[in-house]
Amino acid sequence: LTQFGITTLTESDDYYGLSLALGSGEVSLLELTNAYRTLANQGRFSSLQFLQELVIDDQTILLEKPPVKSPALVIANATNMITDILSDQKAREPEFQTYNNLHFIFPVAVKTGTSRDFHDNWTIGYTTQYTVGVWSGNADGSPMKQVNGVTGAAPIFQHIIEHLPSGKEFFVPKDIEKI
Repeated sequence: LTQFGITTLTESDDYYGLSLALGSGEVSLLELTNAYRTLANQGRFSSLQFLQELVIDDQTILLEKPPVKSPALVIANATNMITDILSDQKAREPEFQTYNNLHFIFPVAVKTGTSRDFHDNWTIGYTTQYTVGVWSGNADGSPMKQVNGVTGAAPIFQHIIEHLPSGKEFFVPKDIEKI
């Protein structure tokens, strides 16, 4: 996870255990979204890039810090398989029905999450061009009433993704067999 830019998990590996795979560790939306961006980039991590502006004589100048890039962390086939799973709308249908807030007319790899007792939820996903992360919850941390990732953050995610230029088909290597 640290190779994907996650720095907010500060306890030892034993502290989290296997439940970490189900989301028991709290990470920031920014770090998690960038980790998904690493999946979208076939395992190539790069640090986030923030633009800062400088105003001189009524002219705005954007200053850009170059991103820190790394070689591919994982084999591309693994990230391609994850992308294929996350973009499979047919696989989502048994849980969320055919037309839902995760249904798109172009390829989108997407995942939702809901915290225990509905305190908050998120939806994160990507196309071949964009990665978007959305968090939904109450500012005071109080639970929402049965609002999960599909009913809370997903409609916002869907609205954002559908207003971006649509992406191309995801690359699927020839040696990956689709069932």
